[in-house]
Amino acid sequence: MSEHSQTAGDLRPAVLAPGWFWVGCAIVIGATAIRVAGLSSELPFVYHPDEPTVLTIVHRMLLNGDANPGAFNYPSLFYYVHALGQMAVRAIDGDLLPFVRQLGNSYTPQPEAFLVGRAITVCFGVGAVIATIVMARDIGLSRSATLLAGALAASNPLLVAHSRMISPDVPAAFFCTLALVTAVHVLKSGSVSAYVFGGIMTGLAAGMKYNAGLVGIGIAAAHFLREPRDAVQFSLLALSGALSIAVFLLTSPFIILDFARASNGILAEFHHYQTGHPGFEGDAWKFNLIWLWQAFGAALLLAPLATLHPARKEIWIVWAFVAAYLALISAQVVRFDRNLMPIVPRLTVLVAGGFDALLVYARPWIARPRTMGFLCAAFAVIILLPGMSGSLVETAARYRDPRKEVRDWINQHVAPETSILMDSYGPYLDPKTHKITTAFLILQQPMSALIQYDMVVVTRQGSGRLLVDERSEPHETLRELGVRACARQEFKNGTTTDFWVFRLRC
Repeated sequence: MSEHSQTAGDLRPAVLAPGWFWVGCAIVIGATAIRVAGLSSELPFVYHPDEPTVLTIVHRMLLNGDANPGAFNYPSLFYYVHALGQMAVRAIDGDLLPFVRQLGNSYTPQPEAFLVGRAITVCFGVGAVIATIVMARDIGLSRSATLLAGALAASNPLLVAHSRMISPDVPAAFFCTLALVTAVHVLKSGSVSAYVFGGIMTGLAAGMKYNAGLVGIGIAAAHFLREPRDAVQFSLLALSGALSIAVFLLTSPFIILDFARASNGILAEFHHYQTGHPGFEGDAWKFNLIWLWQAFGAALLLAPLATLHPARKEIWIVWAFVAAYLALISAQVVRFDRNLMPIVPRLTVLVAGGFDALLVYARPWIARPRTMGFLCAAFAVIILLPGMSGSLVETAARYRDPRKEVRDWINQHVAPETSILMDSYGPYLDPKTHKITTAFLILQQPMSALIQYDMVVVTRQGSGRLLVDERSEPHETLRELGVRACARQEFKNGTTTDFWVFRLRC
């Protein structure tokens, strides 16, 4: 029996056939390996500002014995999951050690705290790959397309990069994937268990990140695509919705118990996304599409073709969530690529579905099975190449620490007690050696404030986000610093300058 001659409901035995099963295991092992690679890079220095922010909240909860995170930019479930990891760190080390922060960068005397937090995200990232394979199988894709979806999720550079960070985006993507797997079962069987499990997964997705709760649209789409429907089915849909709300509130109870602070925190986050974040604002539609194109390459063009697949109803469930979620995040002023995480695994399934649809329509034109197999394998490799190469490049970059180069140069060439003004996302410098002052976006500061220091360090990741327009005031400030400096040093990545060091007093 050929893989395309099976019905959607008869696909399970094919995927569990020994050969295909071991290929799936290899994909999961590969997904784990590339996510673990570079997990400890840069430690004991921490260069992502969100990671120490999260652990500061978690450590405060554990040290005070308080279950209230006191911060509501993310739901509480995210903090509770990491609290379990930090409890293990404290049990082994005997204590949780504080870390020193310098606007955008930190130093930790306890690297294992960050390793455990990142490892938790890795587990969710690998889980999202497994759930993607399950979703592709349950939708009714062929065995080769099912494994292609898993391989795409395993190697996607966006998923790989964010699976190594202490952030809620990849865990939210994991629960969104499980919710959509359940939505497929709502469409196929309409069983009570499908509606119940779907509601639970939706609540857990929202418990990781508020906007991930939009995945409930997939369950609603499955309900209305199902035939026939009756009053019992509508009551099950209402039950699923009620369960999602209940699970969300049970996992983030202080949204009710500390309502005043929670509502202020949630509204503040909403206001932030509506008003802007320097360097990451405007043209959200364009940038979201650019990031997706960079992650998938031309393979992204296969996603619309998935609607031609024989399992088109199941495909429409996936599209319903992808379209609604992409519209939501693209309507915001602020844009971050991490916000795309909940839909990236869905897009891998849609790309694989488009691949599968092409095979379905090409099969009658290619008589020889070997020729078909060769073309199928070659096409799959072409689809996988952009993501695999992007992930390898991103992983290799984690083993190069440009901030270390700057830090070593300053330690070797700058006298102790020198006053240094550090831009956001600069190299961590020992405050016991130099007089360190940090500022957010130095190039927005007046020159009168900058020349008070012996040295000014400007970073591409910080003030560099303001240098898009050559005629802008930040460019003028950068040029004037160059004129006033008695010495300067630039640290480049290829032809791009990542760090400018200006000595104003020699």
